Amino acid sequence: MILSDRTRRPSLFADPEGEAAQRFFDVPRDEAERVDTLSQSIWAQACTGKFVWPIADRGLKRRIHGSPRPH
Repeated sequence: MILSDRTRRPSLFADPEGEAAQRFFDVPRDEAERVDTLSQSIWAQACTGKFVWPIADRGLKRRIHGSPRPH
């Protein structure tokens, strides 16, 4: 999440310049589509960060589905 695109590409793709990587990191040329795409990406990263970052765990074990409640 905190890596730059340049660092993240080889971490995610065997061929960082290949078609799959290009599609993954592609940003539309149209300004409205670009804003929408980038805001969705930022939102997804922020949501992911809320679950994977170890800081500020405020009772996920109680809220996560299927997890037993502490006594």
